[in-house]
Amino acid sequence: MRGSGWITSSPSNGTSGSSTASTVTVKFGAIAVLVVLVVGALAGLGNAALIVLLKVPDMLATLGTMFVIQGVKLILVDGQSISPGMTMSGGATAPGRFTSGFLAIDRGNVFGIPVSVLVFAVLTVLAWIFLARTRWGRMLYAIGANPKAARLAGIRVGAYRSLAYVRSGLPASVGGMILAARIGQGDVSAGASQPNPPIRATPSPRTAPPRTPPLRRRR
Repeated sequence: MRGSGWITSSPSNGTSGSSTASTVTVKFGAIAVLVVLVVGALAGLGNAALIVLLKVPDMLATLGTMFVIQGVKLILVDGQSISPGMTMSGGATAPGRFTSGFLAIDRGNVFGIPVSVLVFAVLTVLAWIFLARTRWGRMLYAIGANPKAARLAGIRVGAYRSLAYVRSGLPASVGGMILAARIGQGDVSAGASQPNPPIRATPSPRTAPPRTPPLRRRR
C-alpha cells in the first residue's frame, strides 16, 4: 500500500468474547497495518497479564480492556469520527487518507470472491493448522479440557494461556481493519455491538448445564 491512512481497528478478542480497539495515524498504509496488528497483539498480552498473573476473571478483564482502550481512542480523536479531509474541532483539516489498497481489504475481490472472505478463509486454515497440527495447539486443547491435569503433566499452563490471548488479538485486529475498510472512516463506535453475541453465547458457571454423573455399572 502507498500513501497515508487513518486506520481504526476495533478487534474483538475471540477467546474471551471481548473487544479491544486501536486507532493509529501513520505515514504509510503498510506500516499502519503492521502497527494495528502489533497493537492487537499487545492488547491480548495485556489481557493475559490481567487474567494469568493478576487472576482477574476472564470476562471482567477483557471487557475492562475494551472500555479502557475505547476511552483512550475517544480522547485521541476528540470524541468524533474521523473522515479524510474533514474539519477538526480546532479548525485544522484531518490528515491522512484511506488508500485504495487499504479499502480493497473489504471492497476488493479476487475472481469474484471478496478479499475479506479470502482473508477469513486463510485465517481459519492457519488456526486449524496451529491447533490440530502443532505441539502448541495440542497443549491448548489439553489445558482447555483439564487445566489441573495439564499442569500436573508438566505443561506451563500460564504461558500457553497467555499465548492464546495474544493470538486472539491478532485476528481480532484484522477484523477491525476489515471493518475500517468497509466504512471508510475512523469511527470509535464502529463494531461496538459486535461483542454482544459472543458474550451472550458464553456460558457462565451459573448458566452452564450441570454435569451428569457417570452411570454405574450393575454387578
